[in-house]
Amino acid sequence: MFMVSGPPGVGKTRLLREVLTHQPHLWAKTWEFGEAPGLWPMIQLLRRLRVRTPEAFQQDQETLAALMEGGQSSFGAFALYQAVIQSVLRASWEEPVLAVIDDIHAADRSTLELLLMAEAEWRGAPIALLMTRRTVDARTSLEAQQCLARLHQLSEDCVLSGLSQGEVHAFASHLASRDVDHEEVQALLHRTGGLPLFVEGLMHNMHSRRVLGSQDSRGLPPSLRAVIANRIEHLPSQLREVLRRAALLRDKLEPTLLALSLPLPLVQVEDALRQAIHEGLLSREESGVYWTHQLYAEALVAEQTSEQVRQGHLELFQAMETSGLASSLLLAEHALAGGHPKASKLVQAAGEEAESVYAFKAAADLYRRASQKLTDPMDRCDATISRARSLVRAGEKRAAKKALEAAQRFNLASRLPEIACAYADMGSFAIGDQQTVTLLRQSLHEIPPEHHQLRSAVLARLATQELELDPERNLIPPLLQESLDAASQAQDPRTKLEAIVASLRYWRADRLRERALLVEELEGLQTQLTHPRDHLELARWSFNTALERCDGLAVRKALHDYERAAARLRTPQEAFNVALRKSIVLQLEGRYDEIDSQAILELGQRAEDPHAAYFSVSCRVYAAALKGDKALLHKWIPVIQQGSSFWHQHPGVLLHSSWLQLQVGEQEAVDAAYQIWRATQFRRTPWWSHLQGLAILADIALARQWTEDAALLVECIAEYPEGYAGCGPTLPFGPLARFEAKLQRFLGRDQEAKSATERAMMLCDRLGAPGVAALVREDQDITQVPVTTVSTNAEMIGEGDTWLFTLGNTQHRTKAIKGWSYISAIVAQGGESIHVLELTSGAYRHEVDGDAGEILDEQARRSYATRALHLRQEIAEAEDHHDLGRLALLQTEFEQLTEELAYATGLGGRSRRAASNAQRARTAVKQAIRRAIASLKDSIPALAQHMEQHLKTGMLCKYSPPKEMQIIIKDGSSHSKT
Repeated sequence: MFMVSGPPGVGKTRLLREVLTHQPHLWAKTWEFGEAPGLWPMIQLLRRLRVRTPEAFQQDQETLAALMEGGQSSFGAFALYQAVIQSVLRASWEEPVLAVIDDIHAADRSTLELLLMAEAEWRGAPIALLMTRRTVDARTSLEAQQCLARLHQLSEDCVLSGLSQGEVHAFASHLASRDVDHEEVQALLHRTGGLPLFVEGLMHNMHSRRVLGSQDSRGLPPSLRAVIANRIEHLPSQLREVLRRAALLRDKLEPTLLALSLPLPLVQVEDALRQAIHEGLLSREESGVYWTHQLYAEALVAEQTSEQVRQGHLELFQAMETSGLASSLLLAEHALAGGHPKASKLVQAAGEEAESVYAFKAAADLYRRASQKLTDPMDRCDATISRARSLVRAGEKRAAKKALEAAQRFNLASRLPEIACAYADMGSFAIGDQQTVTLLRQSLHEIPPEHHQLRSAVLARLATQELELDPERNLIPPLLQESLDAASQAQDPRTKLEAIVASLRYWRADRLRERALLVEELEGLQTQLTHPRDHLELARWSFNTALERCDGLAVRKALHDYERAAARLRTPQEAFNVALRKSIVLQLEGRYDEIDSQAILELGQRAEDPHAAYFSVSCRVYAAALKGDKALLHKWIPVIQQGSSFWHQHPGVLLHSSWLQLQVGEQEAVDAAYQIWRATQFRRTPWWSHLQGLAILADIALARQWTEDAALLVECIAEYPEGYAGCGPTLPFGPLARFEAKLQRFLGRDQEAKSATERAMMLCDRLGAPGVAALVREDQDITQVPVTTVSTNAEMIGEGDTWLFTLGNTQHRTKAIKGWSYISAIVAQGGESIHVLELTSGAYRHEVDGDAGEILDEQARRSYATRALHLRQEIAEAEDHHDLGRLALLQTEFEQLTEELAYATGLGGRSRRAASNAQRARTAVKQAIRRAIASLKDSIPALAQHMEQHLKTGMLCKYSPPKEMQIIIKDGSSHSKT
């Protein structure tokens, strides 16, 4: 015997039908309504068995005759039971018997007694009896329960429970023919307890996603309502009365509240709840009594009229007020459902309480119900605006926008300022919206003069929106000042926070001292501000200001504070922001490989941030540039350019793109961006990109070797002696003093360059940025010598055994060595690359290439790379402790190691091959070209330097001349080749 047990709807019958689909079996079902004869399940089995094996019934035909016809047998119970048992046993000798009795819990006592007697005699026979049983059912008598318990002990048991979250997701997705999202799965679990029958019924009845997650009894399919009604209707009347009132509570059931609201003695209510627990309708947990699943409560609500439901909510509300047992959220919900006059104020208080514990979605749902049930238009509008704010904080901006559109349709002028502020808060940073600006300006006229708090809030948002649309507008400073003045008069810390933050956004790149004072004023508000969102704003601006002032301790403290506040809020956007700020610190420390750009991208996409791709790429660009990985830079330039479209062609993002283009040699695009700033003498309205812009412009001027611009940029940079040339998670250039040193060195001002370098190193040390400090040291090794711009082209004329070089009025003739033939072949390609094997052999690469294996195998390269990483950490430690002797030894080893790796590694990290034809050709070509150019340095140094800078050697050789000068190759008869 086998028993499949479980609550109603768990799928006991369905399981057996699926298992036995292809197996010959006999099926019987009990009758629950009291009109069936005794032994009814056995009668069904015997009739089917007699058709299959009639000879098995001949011996006991007389005893079983009346029973088989559904009448009363004249034989005693013992004789009748034995006839049934023996007939089934004889039938099994002819053919194994596989039988099912469905819903054995509803069987009569005689059936259960017969099965208890049969168990011993059928044991060992080819008979399998499968039974399904509900774990609880009030219709089972005490005697029947005792027999069931004994039968359960004698049977192999299989207990079914509700589906898990993953199983509900798979089942619901299969039924819906789509991937059901997480919220829908949670709603299904809450309403059904994971019982497959109810999950299937809800999914088949689902006309919209709202119905699936709704707790409204109208969303309950009639079929499920009938199943649940059949389960409940036999219960005692007083128990049903208690359960109908408990259904209005939905979640935790408090006996005292139920007793006060009905009214009934507390003892009777507790007895009723115990009986409902025994029935499986309720469950007792450590924190209290709850519905097994919400469909029971929904079905009980559906039994009642709308007036009965309203009155029930009112009586529960009065009981809650009297006892003080309920939270403000429960009070508000029952006041709303009962139409109580206090509902509006209670809703606002409950919403604020929910937001204080970061339950933004719960608050939004409460405001939604309030906007549907409140009758006063102003109260409904207020609830809709509050819902929009909660949705913004929950990260659901689309739903928030729809809520604000609904609030506008109330046409209440007095609520326009709050609607406008909510629209402004919904926008992404650095994306201004002209419609929001218009709405904010209109709302200013609706604010009474004495409402300083609201006026300051609107002005602060208006200034920020105007700043994002056009940072050069002259009206922004007056708006900011007016907002600060109104905030001071309002004497509200939250309002003052908003006004100061708006000013900080404007003074993003200059006036660092004023910014520091504002941040100090913000930190003074910290004890007055309690919400983590306010603490997040404090940490955000403390981090930015500390970074721009190169204060490493303050940067890391602000990051810790930001991370802690973001963890309390638990929103996807703040998780994304934390990852970005961590990437900044990693870049400062030179730990580029530890930045997980893919994780940053996924966090940004989860937050639906339009700049997710831009930021995930930006935080890896600089490392790629340092490694010379131009293939990746080419790939990322379109992503950066696309980012500028999100930022309304923001000058900072455009410069970011220009810097990338500079690294890959896209001259025209770089010059176009450069000239925009050059036309303003490099002095645009200060904005978040200004200091970084100066760094990028300095790199462009140095690459072009423009002396006049370099001098002008030195003057601009000198205004920010402590400025950090970076913003957000993008390019970590380091202190502006680093670029001042490069420019001064280029201009030949060695003393000033030395002073700026020392200041840059001091700032790197203060910032805790060994990665940037390493860049400053590298800059010192590069000597930039200004070259006079040559407007004429150089000529390289082949004359048999000699070459004649001409530049302006200077000529030089030299012997035709192999290096000049290589140079002439490279220049003749017209800017296209040529492989070294084609230079040396004249044949195509694949015809002559070959090798003797990798210089370093994979294991050796990994060992070298691991040691290099450890050396970098030891160097940083030696620098921190000022251990100069150890530092020199470590740096020497690190340089030797990197040289070995560089020799063994080609473009894109590929291993170079030992003794390869291409490798030998690359080395030979490079040395021959160097010797040739060296022979020209004394006679025409400008042409020699031009060749050094614009002739690229390697496996692929290329000539990329600037517009100002290029080499023209001619033969002895003056026929031009290039």
